[in-house]
Amino acid sequence: IIDVVILLGVTGFLWTLVVLTLGLLWAVAAVLTPIVPLVYHTALIGGRHSATLGMRVTGVEIRRLDGGRPDIALAFLQTALFYATVTLTSMLILLVALFNDRGRCLHDWLTGTMAVRTAAVERLGA
Repeated sequence: IIDVVILLGVTGFLWTLVVLTLGLLWAVAAVLTPIVPLVYHTALIGGRHSATLGMRVTGVEIRRLDGGRPDIALAFLQTALFYATVTLTSMLILLVALFNDRGRCLHDWLTGTMAVRTAAVERLGA
């Protein structure tokens, strides 16, 4: 929910600029609106903390199955798959996490990643 609020704030600001410019920036806003979440998730998951701001607040990060942090390419692939599968299934695909022992979603399976609690990673020294 934290990430959704952040993304709504950024895109809301972008569309406010469209109104303030009397529609002159509508094409720019239309192009940037779907790109903003991709960049946000890719940059933060592929970054030093392997987590978005919302994930950091809740003590979750993304790791590869070997325990390493995802690089920027893997973060982009995971983010693109997440948005594609969630969009195509109206979020029902996230129920996959309820039916496997590690709680992994389809985008995690396809990219070889998993969400882990930060405290558990720190205890392991990874």
